[in-house]
Amino acid sequence: GIAAGMMHYTLVTCVPAMHGGFLLYNGGFTACLLCILVVPFLERFFKTKEERALAKAALEDIPKRLEKFAPLVGVTYGRVTIRNQRTRWGSCSAKGNLNFNCLLMLCPEAVRDYVVVHELCHRKEMNHSAKFWALVRQTMPDYEIWRKWLRSEGNTMIGRLPE
Repeated sequence: GIAAGMMHYTLVTCVPAMHGGFLLYNGGFTACLLCILVVPFLERFFKTKEERALAKAALEDIPKRLEKFAPLVGVTYGRVTIRNQRTRWGSCSAKGNLNFNCLLMLCPEAVRDYVVVHELCHRKEMNHSAKFWALVRQTMPDYEIWRKWLRSEGNTMIGRLPE
């Protein structure tokens, strides 16, 4: 798998993610096997060389951020999926599976932290209530700066995806 601290992530080739992308699981294969599996999936689900490079970078970056922030939020999570989407930066399912947009790799690190924290907070509050935002603020006090940045600059990043 992809080593991220003490945890490994495994690419699951038999279950391609809906809407493009691929799945990552906790636990796993060796780095050698992953090298064999990543390339065909990157080429299949990410159209351009730039998207593939961003997805590969996200595979290394996002799990590290999850490992850092999940204990701070006090949650666990399931599957992690990297996608190339036009409408979302991240999402969290009721089962605790997390999805992240590969274009986050074009954003400042603090924005990536914010999106990770945002999705992890949905593990406790599956809504955008005052309680949810208080949890985000507790974990990342300056989140509003990065939320505003994403709202003002995000369309520029999304515009980089091919039609």
